[in-house]
Amino acid sequence: MKIRILYLITQSELGGAQKYVYYLATHLPKDEYDVAVACGTGGPLIAALREAGIEVYPLPNLTREIDPIRDLSSLVDLFRLIRKKRPHLVHANSSKAGILGRLASRLAGVPVVIFTAHGFVLNEPLGFLKKSIFHATEHIGGILSDLIITVSEKDRQLAISCGIMKPSKVVRIHNGLDLSWRIVNQKSKTDFGFNDNDILVGTVANFYPTKGLPFLIKAVPEILKVFPQTRVVLVGDGKLKPELERLASKLGVSDSIIFMGQREDVSEILSVLDIFVLPSVKEGLPYALLEAMAARKPVVATAVGGVPEVVVDGETGFLVPAANPEALASSVIKLLQNPELARGMGEAGHRRVLTYFTVERMVMETKDIYRRILKEKGISTFPCLQQSVAQG
Repeated sequence: MKIRILYLITQSELGGAQKYVYYLATHLPKDEYDVAVACGTGGPLIAALREAGIEVYPLPNLTREIDPIRDLSSLVDLFRLIRKKRPHLVHANSSKAGILGRLASRLAGVPVVIFTAHGFVLNEPLGFLKKSIFHATEHIGGILSDLIITVSEKDRQLAISCGIMKPSKVVRIHNGLDLSWRIVNQKSKTDFGFNDNDILVGTVANFYPTKGLPFLIKAVPEILKVFPQTRVVLVGDGKLKPELERLASKLGVSDSIIFMGQREDVSEILSVLDIFVLPSVKEGLPYALLEAMAARKPVVATAVGGVPEVVVDGETGFLVPAANPEALASSVIKLLQNPELARGMGEAGHRRVLTYFTVERMVMETKDIYRRILKEKGISTFPCLQQSVAQG
C-alpha cells in the first residue's frame, strides 16, 4: 500500500519554504508514496510541480494576508479536498496553511498531521498584542499536530521553551539542497551587462520586511567609499520594491544598485557574484544562503534564526548583527580587501553544504519521521524503521 501524503503551503512563489515542499514532493520514492500538493495560486511552484509529475490543487482563496472571509473559504476548500483525497498524512507548511490546514485535517479525520515551521513568527519584533495572538495561535497549532519539524535548532528550542509542544514531539531537520541545480552554462559578468572589473555584491530574496533589504542598501554608501566600482545586485521582487528604489535614490546610490527581478537563472547569477549578502532580520534556514555557499561564494549574513547553524563565523563567511548597515559594510569591505580570505571562505562553505545540507539527508530524515509516526498510528506498511533521527 502506498502512503498518501498531502503537502500544504500558502504561497506558490518559489521561496525557501516552497523549495522545501518541492524537494520533498519530488524526491520521495514513488513506489512508496502517493504525493499531492495544495497551495495558493499565482506562482511558479504549481507549474514546476506539475512538470515533475506531482498532482497539484491550486486554492485561490489561500493567501498570505489575513482575510476572515477568504480564510474561512480556504478552510472549507481544504476540508473538502482532504475528504476527497483521504491522505494518511498531511504535512503543512507556512503560517496560514499551517493553521488552516491542521484544523481542516483534524476535522476531516486525517490520521497524521505534521507541521514544518520555516522560522516562527514569534521570532519577529512584535508588539505585545500581536505577539500574544501569534503565541496563542502556535499553541493551538501544536494541539492540532502530531509532530512539529523545525528547520533550525534555534526554532526547536523556541518551540519547547514556549510550550508549543513537548520536546519529544519537536524535531529539527535542517533544510537540504538539491545540488543538481548547479550551473550548466558558465557565465561571465559581461553576460549580465556588467563590466569585467565591476565588483558584484548580491542577494536573492523576496522583497519582504523580514529580508532586511533596506539595511543592505544603507550599507552601500560605505562600501562605495572604498570600492566605488561595486554594484549591488538584488535578485527578487515584491511589494517593497518602490520603497527600496526610493531609499536608494535618497542615499544617492541608485546607479550602484541593480534590481534584476525574479529570475530562473539564479545559479548563473550567483556564479558571477564576488560576495553574497544575507541581511535578513528573521529567518528559518534560508535556501538562498545554501545555494550561495554551494556556489563557492563567501557570505556576509546576519546572525538570525538558523543562519549561525549554517555559516561558521570566520570560516565560511562573516556573521553580523541584524539591522546593522555598518556591520554589513565593514564585513563586505574586509572580504574585498582580502581576496584569498574570500576564496578560502567560499571553498569552505561549499564543502560544508555538501557535507551537512543535502536534499538526500533531508529526505532520509523526513522519511524516518513519517515512518515512525505512521507506525505509531498502526497504519504503516514500511519495512523496519531506520534508527531514529538524532535531535541534538
